[in-house]
This record gives sequence, C-alpha cells and structure tokens, in this order.
Amino acid sequence: MVNLKRSGVYLRRAAAVLVACAFMSSESAEYSAQAEQIEFVKEWEAASGLTGKINFTQYNQQLATYKGFMYVVVVDTALRPRIVKINEKTKAVQVKYLHPDPNYKVRDDGHSKFSLGIDNKGFIHVAGDMHHHPHANTDHIKIDALRKSRCLYWVSNNPEDITSFTFVGNDSSRVLPGYGFSYLQFIPDRNGVLFAVSRQWERSGDGSWVAGKIGLGAARYNSDTRKWQALGGTTPLVSNFPKQKLIFWEDNGSGGTAYQGLMVGFEVDNANRIHLSATINNDNSGLNYCDGKLNSTSSHTDVVYARSDDSGNTWKRASGATISALPIRVSTADALFKTRWLTGEASVSILKGMPIVFYRKIYNVTTPSCQTQSNSLWSMYKGAWTVAVAPPISGRRLMAVVDRRNVMTIVNTENGYFYRLRDLAIPGVKVGTPAKMYYADRTYLAATGELRFFAQRGANAAIYTVRVSGD
Repeated sequence: MVNLKRSGVYLRRAAAVLVACAFMSSESAEYSAQAEQIEFVKEWEAASGLTGKINFTQYNQQLATYKGFMYVVVVDTALRPRIVKINEKTKAVQVKYLHPDPNYKVRDDGHSKFSLGIDNKGFIHVAGDMHHHPHANTDHIKIDALRKSRCLYWVSNNPEDITSFTFVGNDSSRVLPGYGFSYLQFIPDRNGVLFAVSRQWERSGDGSWVAGKIGLGAARYNSDTRKWQALGGTTPLVSNFPKQKLIFWEDNGSGGTAYQGLMVGFEVDNANRIHLSATINNDNSGLNYCDGKLNSTSSHTDVVYARSDDSGNTWKRASGATISALPIRVSTADALFKTRWLTGEASVSILKGMPIVFYRKIYNVTTPSCQTQSNSLWSMYKGAWTVAVAPPISGRRLMAVVDRRNVMTIVNTENGYFYRLRDLAIPGVKVGTPAKMYYADRTYLAATGELRFFAQRGANAAIYTVRVSGD
C-alpha cells in the first residue's frame, strides 16, 4: 500500500496499483515503494486569467527555484508573457509583465511557449515565442526590434528581481548564439551554470527547406562575462550562408525535407555529467505519408544517446569512447533503436549511474485524419544497450527525474500520475497526482534532492512540491 497525503489527510491506495518492471538488476536495494508516504503540497496556483492555453508542455522550463523564491513564466489569457515570483515561506506573490510594451503579444500557437532559467549570480533569463525565429512565424510581432531580432530573449536587470528586464535579442555581445530557434530550454548544471538547448538551423539566412538544414544547438553561459559560448561544431555542408555550430545533426530530413522534430532530452546528473537523447530522421528516402500528406512529426528513424563529462566541450558514447568530431551524428553516437517510425520526442534519466532513454514508436497511422498511435519504449545501458521494451507506464514523452533517495519518478503528464522506483528488480508504485505534472524544477532538485513540478490544475498553472517520508 502507498500512502498519499493531500491537505493533511492520508489516502490508502490499493495494492493493485503496483506494476512490476520488465528488467532484473543484480542489485536489490532494501526499499518498499508502497511504504512511502507522499504529500502533494500546492505552493501556488495562478489567479483566474493569469494563465492562458500556451503554457503547458514537457519541453520548456517554466519554473526555477532560487534562494527561497519560486520563479515562473506564464502567458496570460491576453497573450502577454508574465513573470511570477513566489516566496517559499510566506507564499507572497509578485507578478510583472516580461516586456513593458502592451503591443507585444505572443503568437497564439502551441509552438510559442517560454522557458525560464536562473544563472549562478541570480539573473533571470527568459526566452520563447519562437518557431524557426527569426526566419518564420514573426508576423504577429508588431514591434520591429523584437520581430527583426536574432532571438526573443530577455535578462533581468538585477539578480532575483522581476520588476525590469532588458531585451537582449539584438545585443550581439549577449544574444544566444544560433539561428532558427524552436523549442528552447534553459537547463542548469549542478554548479548553477546555465545551458540553452534548442532546435536550430545549421546556417543562417537561407530560406530553402532542404534536407540537412535543421539540427540541435546548445550554448553555455558565463555569468562573469555575461556571454554565451556555442558548443559543438559546424556541419560539412558547403554553403554561402553563415554557418552555425550544432551539437547534433544529420544530413537528412523527413521525406527529404528539412524537418526534424528534435524535442530532446538534456539532463545533468549528480556527477555534473550531461546526458543527451534524441530521435532524428536519418533516411531521406523514407516517407511517412497519410492520405498523400507527409506526417512529418511522426517520421523519425533513429534513437541516439551521448554524454559529456566536461560541460559540453567534448562528447562520448555510454562506454566512454570519445566522439571525435562534432556535431554528433547517428554514426558516431550510441544508436539505440532504428525503425519506421518514431516521434520527434525523447528524454533521458540516470538511475545509479545507468542512462535510461525514453522514446515512442508509431505503430499505426489512421485515415482520413492522419492521427497516429504510439507506444512508449525505454532502453538502458548495462555495458550494452538493452533491447527496447515498454516501461512501467506509457505516455507522450515520458519524463523521469531522480531524487536524493536515488528513487526515479517517471512522469506521465497526459493522465495525471507518475511511477516511482528505486531498483529495476523491485516493483515500483503508480501514484495518482492532484494535477497534471509537466516540468520538474531542476534547480530545486539539484539544491534539495526533492521534487517540485510546474503543473496544470484545471485551466490554471500551479506549483506542487512532492514531500516523501516513510522510506
């Protein structure tokens, strides 16, 4: 039995919620998941009208905790981005607009979500509302300085202060390096060094939609110089347009086009190593058609993994073998799984030093609506990558994080529950949640070893901290 505590009342769950894992481990830690007492503490819930529909995603980092305060970026019902600061102890709330001009409104589109990160000096970084920015999807922006910027990116004027931000998307010395930004994530390492990861173009200014155009860009922030350093290398493609550094890339694309999903996993473990997982289309001749239409979001072919032990400067395979040339490619990374077709989403977590990669395989494309069905898979590295099998729970881009107890929590954002396990030889437990948990706050996890989530409760954004005892 697992004990759930909400609003001070314990609820007993039936033993039927226990699900056995598919793998056996040589190690059997003494731990009973069902003996845990779990309390969901609602730290904050947005007031009516503060959060519109463009907020909830597994791919963007909307929440960060720093020195006793929680910071959130949301898009309100009027499509204006706002920053919220909540005192952990008193729960006092401060809300400010990110950009002072009311003429700036976010594109009413699911691609336009924001991410927030805090560097190791306490400055708040915010970026978003970008889908191939600045080349495309900018017609909604009525302010020239923003519409024509290299990147939609703001930094607070003072540490830990949300009252004023400077737009630095046109500042050549401070702007994020890259071009064609989509799905940007801010991710801190265990020392508070901030990374920015996003889908990008491998060259700037070229509007052609050809294979090899899109890859994964990453940059590391130096809070002393207030500058970003692009990681990786340029591709071997010859172009008259300015080249951009990428950390992962292939010279193919869905159906021979430029499209790559690249909603990736980029996680930092307790040893401060970076783990990268991604799916990519590596077969130009492959077409995933439904009723004569390219279903590009479901036409990826390969799952890959790589890690970095030196803050992204160099990369290795899981075995420790060095990847000699950057950007990483399918042929140089660990290639876990190949099939037609995979979705464009992947995530990665690390349990007892073992990388575990989550991804989804398409097994049906229905007509005439071109809707896809899929099943979740995971692979893990035990000296070699295991055969892909179904994890204990299924869902769209499962996200997994490991707390200070060395217990992994796998989050299913679609159905409002998660699954906790410490050892693959011992059954874990499926736990219902009071809201849909989206993003786990990595800053809070690194500092405390505890779980805190940006969540959706009804139509509103909320923050929940997960308190665990009894283990």
